This record gives sequence, C-alpha cells and structure tokens, in this order.
Amino acid sequence: ICQRFAKSPTRYTDLNDATDEDSFWMERVEYFDLNSTPIPSPTSRSLPLFVLQGAFFPQGVTYLNVFEMKYRTMMFDVANSDDMFGYIHSNSQTGEIASIGTLCKVTDRQLLEDGRQYISLEGVSRFRVTKILKTLPYILAEVEPN
Repeated sequence: ICQRFAKSPTRYTDLNDATDEDSFWMERVEYFDLNSTPIPSPTSRSLPLFVLQGAFFPQGVTYLNVFEMKYRTMMFDVANSDDMFGYIHSNSQTGEIASIGTLCKVTDRQLLEDGRQYISLEGVSRFRVTKILKTLPYILAEVEPN
C-alpha cells in the first residue's frame, strides 16, 4: 500500500483553492477552547495529535508522508504503543485546533533511509478533545472517544 503512495502521492488541495464542498465542513468546525475545564471521564485516554489543515473521517483510508521531526518522534512513540493517534483539523489563520478529530490506526508504514516515513492509516472513530496535556515535542491531548 505504501508503495502505491510513493509512486503516486495524493495531491493535497491548497486552502486558498477550497471548493464549496471544502468550505461546507470548514465553516462548521468547532474549535477547542484552551481555557475550558475538562469533565473527568472513565473512558478518556491520552492521544498524540497529528495536526493538519484538512479533514479526515472515520472509516476513511489515507496516506501520510511523515517528514517533520516532531511527527517522526510521534510515529516512533505510536509504533511502540497501540499504533493509534488523532488526526485533527487546524485553522491556518489562527492556529486553533478543532474540538473533534478522528482516531486513526496505522495499518502500514515504510521507513525511508532519510528518516521519513510513508504511513497508511484508517479512521476508526471520532473523538472530542477535553484537555491539552503537552505541546512539545508534539501535541498530546486527553480525548473522549465517541
């Protein structure tokens, strides 16, 4: 699967070229309030977040070219646990992250000689961010799965 990505990478649309379909969901994004007080829950878990400007949905399948050092570190940590992470939208103008994201499972990874990774992933379910636990080297959040 990752071989397919390497031969024909997915073209990501520039947000300035957004179509009506793209703006439909972007206008309805609810952003996470950093000042909110989380409600404790027995089903919450900590989850590393991969912050992107696009959206990804449960039951979807996509590929990522992991090249930033913070995300390389995150993928190493994810590979040593349950291969799960959160894919979440970020507003490019304000830097705010959405309050709802998609819980993803890494299904395949290809390590490259220069340290980058091609990963394939599938959307498992949605989650709601309840608290940001840390921001370095990558964002780790407490989330409530839906």
